[in-house]
Amino acid sequence: PGRLLGAARRAARCRGRSAVMEPQPRVLPPGDYLWCGCGGSAKRPLCDGRHAGNGCSAAHRFTVTPRSGRLWLCVCQRTRHPPFCDGQHNRR
Repeated sequence: PGRLLGAARRAARCRGRSAVMEPQPRVLPPGDYLWCGCGGSAKRPLCDGRHAGNGCSAAHRFTVTPRSGRLWLCVCQRTRHPPFCDGQHNRR
């Protein structure tokens, strides 16, 4: 849990502006993924590496298993539990 909070703090420092605030439901094939914590990815909520040019290192690695099912991924980068939405987009 402490590591996740650290990732959320890093994301808060380099978060981009997002017009999309609602979580994105995704069913992904099993494998390892990176969640975009900077808001700069063209493939949000997944990381495409653009953070390398903006000095942000808030990508969070997560693994999808065959049992994962539908995942509600955070798009607003305000979550305290990356990569998953925890409703922070509803708090102003």
